[in-house]
Amino acid sequence: MRNDNDVYVDDVFDKLKQFIKRILRLIFKFFSLLWAKKLIFLALIIIGLGIGFFLDMNKETHYESILQIRTFQPGTEYVYNSIDNLNKNLRDSTYLRENGFESQELQSIEITPMANMEDLLSTFGSEDSRTLETLILNTSTQDLLTSEFFRSQYAQHRIDMKFGKNFDKNTVSNFLKFINENPYYQDLYILNHESLAKRIEEDQNSIKQIDSVIINYNGNLKEGNSNGPVTAFISEQRASSIFELLQFRNSLVKEVEVLKAEMQELKSPVTLTNNPIILEQDGLVKNSTLFLPLLLAGIFIALLLIVALYRKMKLWVQQP
Repeated sequence: MRNDNDVYVDDVFDKLKQFIKRILRLIFKFFSLLWAKKLIFLALIIIGLGIGFFLDMNKETHYESILQIRTFQPGTEYVYNSIDNLNKNLRDSTYLRENGFESQELQSIEITPMANMEDLLSTFGSEDSRTLETLILNTSTQDLLTSEFFRSQYAQHRIDMKFGKNFDKNTVSNFLKFINENPYYQDLYILNHESLAKRIEEDQNSIKQIDSVIINYNGNLKEGNSNGPVTAFISEQRASSIFELLQFRNSLVKEVEVLKAEMQELKSPVTLTNNPIILEQDGLVKNSTLFLPLLLAGIFIALLLIVALYRKMKLWVQQP
């Protein structure tokens, strides 16, 4: 005898079949509704294709690129200010022409620092490392590291360039020329190079003096004949001083290598460190010929469904 609480396989299949029938019925009604309005639907598809094709044929193609540049520290803020000033005058054809650009050659330029902890540590040094650590721990790290507070400490920077309709193959080189050939920035660059060269010369002279002291010390050791306790104490103190001198000499040698590498890398005030690739900008709609018919068809179907739902609800409300 069947208990009301028992669940039979046939009951499950019956409910499943009913559910599938409802789904199929809804699909059939949807296509029937669409078929009834097929002429309007096809007309919208054709109109969308026509408008989309016309827009694709006449739209302007815009391009963009990413530049990676190296700057010298004293002039980094100048680069940021120059780019900011250029951005503010992109609609001023006179300003652009005076600085070697065509009107609508540039759309936008954005510069951001490429955060590098080694650059920060070399600037702050061990004495200020705690201050640096406190700042990082109490601030959103990414926001802090790329803020105005730190950006001049970095050697590498990223520039996102978007070009206008008058862009050509010389735009990137014109942009670098705009920064590099400014007289004020050139003077800063020359002073920086002279300062580096002077530091290298001073370090090399210090290394020669240390080498001379070490040679004299070794000569005195060979000539020394006394082995008394006083002589042993003096020799120990001198050995300790010589060890410190050797450490200092090693640090000077490393510094000279770093300074020479910096002079070699900075052959101009702003040095391009990548090979920028010009790419077509990804717009909101890349293919209007495909997008517009789908958009019009989607709007039309949505309206049909809303009207059908409204009628269904109206009948349901009017029922006793």
